Amino acid sequence: MESHPSWPVLSTLQVRMKVALPLPRFCVRDLLALQPGSVVGSGWNETEDVPLIGGETQVSWCEFETVEDRIAVRLTRLI
Repeated sequence: MESHPSWPVLSTLQVRMKVALPLPRFCVRDLLALQPGSVVGSGWNETEDVPLIGGETQVSWCEFETVEDRIAVRLTRLI
């Protein structure tokens, strides 16, 4: 990991991170009908990176990945 004098303070800051995809025509009833293993089509090109938002600012681009039985994101580019 890169060394920086501010890292001890910065590394303890809590920031809400968000990855969001547009889901056209996805309704609350669709959300309520989801079951384990359900797949929702987003219309997002699967080869396109997804924006990662930290607080109110986009901080990087990422891609989805599965790790065991969970969905994760892998950072691909920092802004």
